[in-house]
Amino acid sequence: KIYVNVAKKILQKGSDYTKKETERLHRLLEKVGNKKVDSCHIIIT
Repeated sequence: KIYVNVAKKILQKGSDYTKKETERLHRLLEKVGNKKVDSCHIIIT
């Protein structure tokens, strides 16, 4: 189900969606701090 939702968003927002979303998440993690980044890094990568 998650895959279908992500695929729909990619189709709606264009092929740059994944790159922009990844950049957005990295900026968000930078704001959170290094300790929390380490615990979340596995999920995003």
